[in-house]
Amino acid sequence: MSTFFNHPEVKEKIKKLYRQKLDELPIRDEFMQIETSYGDTNIVITGPKGE
Repeated sequence: MSTFFNHPEVKEKIKKLYRQKLDELPIRDEFMQIETSYGDTNIVITGPKGE
């Protein structure tokens, strides 16, 4: 499977920056991974839970 990242070091750096930027926002977030016909997809859930 192809990947967006060419080097593991770059992947970790981008993931760290992404987490840092999410932490700067005044929101709560939750990560989830779902299976799709294109492969696993990572999603970020924010906002209040629906009822």
